[in-house]
Amino acid sequence: MDANHIMSRRHLATRWNVDNGNLLCFSCHRRFHDDPTWGADLAEQDVGKELYDKLKQMAYQIKPFDRVVYEVTLVELNRMAKEIG
Repeated sequence: MDANHIMSRRHLATRWNVDNGNLLCFSCHRRFHDDPTWGADLAEQDVGKELYDKLKQMAYQIKPFDRVVYEVTLVELNRMAKEIG
């Protein structure tokens, strides 16, 4: 399984948002990025239209890098990873 960003990592506003991720097999992950229409349809089905639209709106907002938010998010992501693994 591959971790996938629904909205590209280049969008800082959603890069570290845990709702902006899903798991895909290697083949689907490759297709997600090679075929954006298919990927968007898959993501919308996976997380639901409401959340997908929210992520899309957030992704295209300009958001400066915030070190404090980054550090807090990193702690939370590490906590979640420990719970899973």
